[in-house]
Amino acid sequence: MTNVREFLLALTLLLIMVRPLMAHEWKTLCVDGQFCFDYPAELIADSSITIDSTAGTLSSESMKLMYDYGRYSSDFDELSDAKITEVIVDGKDAIKFISQKVIALHVAQVREIPGMGSYMKLSIEIQFVDDTDHQLAQKTFESIRFLIE
Repeated sequence: MTNVREFLLALTLLLIMVRPLMAHEWKTLCVDGQFCFDYPAELIADSSITIDSTAGTLSSESMKLMYDYGRYSSDFDELSDAKITEVIVDGKDAIKFISQKVIALHVAQVREIPGMGSYMKLSIEIQFVDDTDHQLAQKTFESIRFLIE
């Protein structure tokens, strides 16, 4: 009887932890043949004007996701109070920032720009209106796939 109770307790705890991810339907966005990532289907694309990069914004009532792929993408210096963690995204070194209701990711060297001595970079910032959803951000960041080398 104790084993059954322990199993049910473990199953209940697992469902509590997984439930926030199950609450969202997910879509995949591929950006200009450069990279793809998954995002909650509730997010709607906003119009963006860019000059020297490929950028966009997806938003809902509960969050806003902004991405910028280009030579001058943000390295999030403005998040001076952030907890910083080094991570790997699709085989590339990246930095994850956690600051109050913002979770952001910066990949400083996606691919070298021939003849320029610099790199294309990717920045993704997720701003949450209420509670910060670390699992949602993690799932989004882990889904990133670069399509070119």
